Amino acid sequence: MTVEKYILDVCDNPTILGAMNAGRELRRAVRKEWSQDRMAQLFVEPLRHDSDPLTRFLMIRALSEVTSADADEYFIALLNGDDDDLRRHAAWSFAERPMLSPALPGLTRLVIGGGFGAFLAQQVLEKWSWERPREIANSLRNAFAKNSEIEARAKLVETLGLVREPATHRWLADLATNDQIPSTIRAQAVRGLPGPLVSMTLESLTKALDDPNPDLRLAAAERLGDRAEAGDRNARTRLEAWLSVADNDLAAAAARNALNAPQIHNRRPSNGFRIAQIVLQGRVDANLADVGSGDSGGLATLLVSLGRALGAHTDIHHAFTIARAFEGDGVPSKYQNLSETMGDGASLARIPFGGSGDLNAGDMWAHRVTIERGLKRLFRRLGHLNAVHLRFADAGTWSAARVAQRLGIPTFFSLAPDPHNVIRAGEEEGALSRENFADVERRQHFLFRAELAEQMIRQSRSLAVFPRPDLAQDLKDLMGVDVNAHPRRFVMVPEGIDTRVPEKALQEIRHSLRRPTVIEELTQKIAALPHERQGLPLLVSVGRLHPVKGMHRLVRAWAEDKQLRRQFNLLIVGGNLQNPNATEAEVLASVEQTLRKYPQARNGLLLFGQRSNLDAARLLATVRWGAAPMVAAGGVYVCASDKEEFGLALLEAMAAGLAVVGPNAGGPATYIEDGENGFLTRTVSIPQLRIAIHRAADERLNNVRTENAQRLIREHFPVEAMAAGLAEMYDASNAARVASISNAA
Repeated sequence: MTVEKYILDVCDNPTILGAMNAGRELRRAVRKEWSQDRMAQLFVEPLRHDSDPLTRFLMIRALSEVTSADADEYFIALLNGDDDDLRRHAAWSFAERPMLSPALPGLTRLVIGGGFGAFLAQQVLEKWSWERPREIANSLRNAFAKNSEIEARAKLVETLGLVREPATHRWLADLATNDQIPSTIRAQAVRGLPGPLVSMTLESLTKALDDPNPDLRLAAAERLGDRAEAGDRNARTRLEAWLSVADNDLAAAAARNALNAPQIHNRRPSNGFRIAQIVLQGRVDANLADVGSGDSGGLATLLVSLGRALGAHTDIHHAFTIARAFEGDGVPSKYQNLSETMGDGASLARIPFGGSGDLNAGDMWAHRVTIERGLKRLFRRLGHLNAVHLRFADAGTWSAARVAQRLGIPTFFSLAPDPHNVIRAGEEEGALSRENFADVERRQHFLFRAELAEQMIRQSRSLAVFPRPDLAQDLKDLMGVDVNAHPRRFVMVPEGIDTRVPEKALQEIRHSLRRPTVIEELTQKIAALPHERQGLPLLVSVGRLHPVKGMHRLVRAWAEDKQLRRQFNLLIVGGNLQNPNATEAEVLASVEQTLRKYPQARNGLLLFGQRSNLDAARLLATVRWGAAPMVAAGGVYVCASDKEEFGLALLEAMAAGLAVVGPNAGGPATYIEDGENGFLTRTVSIPQLRIAIHRAADERLNNVRTENAQRLIREHFPVEAMAAGLAEMYDASNAARVASISNAA
């Protein structure tokens, strides 16, 4: 196709994914085929203001491939305009362009605004500072002098910490030691000082350890810890003295972690294969106590159990699972710990970022600089790493990939059509269109994340893919990925579960004389319902309260159907009900809207909130076997997600012996045989979801189906099998690398 035809496809394609794919091909065509002088003129008509947002965004992205004065002027005009969406897309376009001085005011304005726009502007300014550091620094310092707002000034100082210029380092040191400067700003200055032997006195750092601001205390503890690790005995002595009287907070945890680490100059490469896997979303702990709250979902469950399985594998010396450390009201103190043992050869490490309290995945982009610094410090502290395994197109992956590349650590990536599947499901459900794309993109950053997935395909040594029907065609249609072009780079690795958890739960529910506390709570809640609601079986779903998980659809499918309401109570396990984040609140509002329309459903809906992994398994076992007289045996598990790349909760429900309903797209269709061991449907359609639930209800007591499903999980989907598949991928990739080096020599 010609450039003109790709442009038409961007403008007129009936689907969002089709337009995105055309936009990707348009960028490639622009790079290869056309005269740069002609190119800018081709984009004028599609970029007119009455075009839909998706067209404008994709055309701006394609125009970024054009190196011409006209294109530069257009982007600068967007940066200086009043449309925040277009300003962010213009900033993104400058990331691959040469330094352009007239763009500095607009980029600085985005930095001051914070959020995702600041992230985009910072990466441009950081890159340009390698070329002209003084000009970048002067622009940022001038903005600092003219702006009095504390958060804006802090963001400017954070950005200045990315500029490698002696005058800037002196300026940061002056800020860091000035007691008259707000602590929020000083914390960023401390972090921005170069190297472990920072140009800031030990006295100033030690004094900052007692500042009322927890962020400044943490920054000071980290920098003193850097100096102690580098062999500074005085810094070590000061940290030890402070720890003897310090409160138990993140700053103290950072100090202890540094003092317990071997000194850098005494460190030796470790024998054996050592891998780090990253999961910075939500709350992650070794006991999986908080999965299902906020952004803590199946990935946290998977990576903790997988970390243990990798650590136990004969070919793996150590597996590190890296998560977020934080503190705050209502946050258990364990999330302040920067290290936690998970078993032989496996441990959990945490990096602090994002302030106090829980942090949505979409808000992590604003903390990219701190995340990168934390990962760099941690990778150095862990010693020799052979690989970093990344998943999801999020800020953690973007940051870890950059740090790994700079340190020469090979990366591996679990490739899934994310966010592509979410986009397709949103269109099918009617929640996403060209007209409202800007509103959704503002929160979800679909276009940037789609390109991040493309970047990870290029950077990663090997790519783990999940089984799914027509995998090669699906990846090509959704992401433009040709698996057959380089088949050895793509390795099929099914996910798995720790089968010991459902087995333990089933044993407790079926044979223990005493019910677990969580089951007593369940029966008490049902006992408080009207008499006719007591003793019914349960429909159940376990997962985060996020729109993509479809809990609001499940509530509607059940509430609108008189037969289902009479036959089952509905149990939703997941979410922080006491202090929901914005996303959870959105889902709860949607549920409430359904209950207002069908008030009789209130007496049968049980919102149970987040539970530990073991308690969730106990609930699933109870749904299967009942808890007389309040819960009848033979319930049904329903996964109403927009998409599931594999579906760990479905595996856990099948292991518990439940009849299951799952989406007919993605991973579940590779292990659920419709009508045999479960039921598949188009979950974004409430009528079709309802039909599948009725089918499952009719078969819920089929013991043959139960035994077949449980046998399948035991034989094919234990997490140990997943660990073995990944270990083989790492080993094969390492062998190929050694061979290529030998051949080159």
